[in-house]
Amino acid sequence: MRSVLFLAALLFGCAAKAQAIDPAKTPPVTAKALTAGRMSLPSIPAAGGIVDLFTKPPDNGVYASGAGADWSYCPWTGCPGYDIIRAQHYIRFRSRAGYEVGETAAAIDAYLNTGYASEWQRGRPYSAGEQVYVGGNLYQAVSSGVSASSGAGPSGRGANIADGSVTWKWVIESGKAGNNKVGLSETYVIGPNAGQSWGGARNVIMLPGTRAPHVSNTELDFGNFSGACNGVNANCFGLFRYGNTRYPITAWDVFSTPEQTPEIGQPPDWAPSTAYTIPAGGAPVRKNGGRYYVLVQPGTSAASGGPTGTGAGIVDGTARWDYYEADFTGNVTGGSSYYGILFQGRNNIIRDVINIATWSQYGLRGDAGAKFTNSFIADDSMAPTSLRTGGTYSYATWNDVATTPFAIRLEGAYSGAALKAGDALIGRWSSDPSYSAISFNNTTVVGALAGFWGKASDASLYGNVPTGGAYRLRVGNTDALTIGASSATLAGTLTVTNRLTMPNLPASGSGGGPVCADANGTLYRC
Repeated sequence: MRSVLFLAALLFGCAAKAQAIDPAKTPPVTAKALTAGRMSLPSIPAAGGIVDLFTKPPDNGVYASGAGADWSYCPWTGCPGYDIIRAQHYIRFRSRAGYEVGETAAAIDAYLNTGYASEWQRGRPYSAGEQVYVGGNLYQAVSSGVSASSGAGPSGRGANIADGSVTWKWVIESGKAGNNKVGLSETYVIGPNAGQSWGGARNVIMLPGTRAPHVSNTELDFGNFSGACNGVNANCFGLFRYGNTRYPITAWDVFSTPEQTPEIGQPPDWAPSTAYTIPAGGAPVRKNGGRYYVLVQPGTSAASGGPTGTGAGIVDGTARWDYYEADFTGNVTGGSSYYGILFQGRNNIIRDVINIATWSQYGLRGDAGAKFTNSFIADDSMAPTSLRTGGTYSYATWNDVATTPFAIRLEGAYSGAALKAGDALIGRWSSDPSYSAISFNNTTVVGALAGFWGKASDASLYGNVPTGGAYRLRVGNTDALTIGASSATLAGTLTVTNRLTMPNLPASGSGGGPVCADANGTLYRC
């Protein structure tokens, strides 16, 4: 209560100079104990009654109740105008200062500097008040001194335990110590008869015409000027989520938006000779001539015409409008954003941007209902490797079960090979003989090096014999078939199942002649 009273003094100028509150003069909290602000409240009813703050909402005020949610209020975003939202402690705040001053509706300014206990050490100086744990117990130094150079440290549950020149007193079993200091602690218990429930609801609405260069729903700043937190010696988290559930929850975090924002929708058309005001819920937006305008100065619109152009302070009768650059046509995607999660800044993350160290069915998955106009994963970075795999997989490194025109489509500019597996290369197609479409160098394969089980309308293997070179089909260490620029050499036996045609054999008597085959398929000169 002292902090609430002091906050009221700061916000509303209840005192010319902030002074410490004397606890002896502070009244006790009753059913309706504290109201502060610049408004006239109705007579406060008995405990259990409701105070109306929605009929004529105040600009500023702090309201607290010891009996329950007795303050019926209307938030700045608007309400139906009757008793529908109540609070036990309610702060109503409207900023008043200019650019030179920062303002906040409620502030907690905490300094946490107690509660550390170290493991007891031999021959170490200790100051009065320091705490150590040893043997499952927590001890506090009664007097300063140096611990003993031998032994296991203080023991027992006494109040004057000698240890070298230090005297200790037993405090508690170390396993039962609270050992936490919290700036703000919130606990919410949802019972079986509760309706829709939230642990916290933080709504930030940017009204039309907002010009602030920086707006955040929540800012979490974490500064470490102590030492590295590498997850081994110490853990430091900007945001730590921990679940202790018997049954699974739907998701830890959900990023969701409605199909259309009802508050935005399609703004009404501009109307002539109409008194336009700026209510607490925000300046109105009107459509005129296919463009949108936000009211910046209340007044009565002109008898005809209305705001035009794309400027600011557009004159319209006694009213003034600013051009509002927005698209309200069709379905306005409510709450859409350019990025779902954005990590930016150099030296922001040392090792992994996202580290998945859990057990689940999938580490990263695109749902069947998701749609991406370009790619599910797009990497335009300058990393040495776009995708790296280094685990032990029982089935396959990459398992493609998609229905797609291409399993892998290579359309990049490769200075070397398009695919490289060890010394096996699949390169780009090129007339340059220094490139190989497929090259296997020093590669050990269990099974076939290349297998063809499909049907091809063209040749399965095709190429032009390079000048001065040859294509070789090698079996073991022997060239079974060598194809040169003008000749082919076969090592071993050629078996022809059906027919062998040689139309260009030399004529008989000129060193050659027709070739015949006997019933066994052996060739001879006829």
